[in-house]
Amino acid sequence: MTKFIILTRQRTGSTVFSRSLNNHSKIICVGEIFYNGKFYKELKFPFINTFKNHKLLHNFVNFIWGLLKTNAHLTKFYNNTVSNDTQAIGFKLMLYQTRLFPLTKKWLNNKEIKKIVLVRHNPLDIYISEQRAKTFGRAHVEVNEKLIQKKIKLNTKNLLKKLKKIEKENHILTNFAKRNKTLLIQYEDFPEWDKMIAKVIDFLGVEKENLDPVLQKRSKGHIEDDIENYKELIGILKNTPFEKYL
Repeated sequence: MTKFIILTRQRTGSTVFSRSLNNHSKIICVGEIFYNGKFYKELKFPFINTFKNHKLLHNFVNFIWGLLKTNAHLTKFYNNTVSNDTQAIGFKLMLYQTRLFPLTKKWLNNKEIKKIVLVRHNPLDIYISEQRAKTFGRAHVEVNEKLIQKKIKLNTKNLLKKLKKIEKENHILTNFAKRNKTLLIQYEDFPEWDKMIAKVIDFLGVEKENLDPVLQKRSKGHIEDDIENYKELIGILKNTPFEKYL
C-alpha cells in the first residue's frame, strides 16, 4: 500500500484535488488533519483547545503537544484508517503546518512515503482567491451548483508585501520538489485534468480510474471581470514584477 502526503499552501486547488482523489475506489485522501477545523474529526490531530481564543498561547501549547503526539498520530493514521481494498492513503499538509508541527518534516523526508507537491505559480491569483473565499465564505462551488458571477472589492492594503510572501512560499515548495523525489503538480495543469490525474494515479501505483473534478471555480473569466477596483490594482502593480499577472 502506498502512503503519501500532498504538500502545498492555501488556495492552490488542493481541495478539489484531494477530494477528487478521495473519490477513487482504492484511495483514501483526506484533507488537512493538522487543521483545527470541523472536518475529519476522527482523523485530525487531537488539538488542545483550552486556549483557543488566545492564538499565540494556543499555537505554543499545540506546538509542544505536537512534539509529543505527531509521530504517534501519523502512525495511527496510516496504519488504522485503511480498509482491505485500499491501495493508497494520504493527507494534505499545508506549508505553514510544517512550522507549527515540525515533526511533520520527518515524515516528508521518509523515503517510504510518496510526496506530491502542488503549486499555483500566480501569486496574484492566489491572493484574489483568498479574498474571494473571505467574501463568499469559500472560493469554489459544487459541480452542479449554480455559478453566480459577482465582483469583489480587493483589499489592496500591503498588497505587494503579501504577494512577495506568497511568491516566497512558492519558491519553498518548488525547491522542496527539486531536492526530493516528488511529483510536482501545478495548478496551471488543471485545465488538462484527465492527463494530470492519470499522472497522479500512476505515481501512486493504484488502479486506473476516471476521476472528474468534484468542484468548480467561482471565477470563469479574466480578473478584470471579477475585481471591482481593478483600476486601483493596475496602479499598484504598475512597474513591479507582479504587473505581468494582470
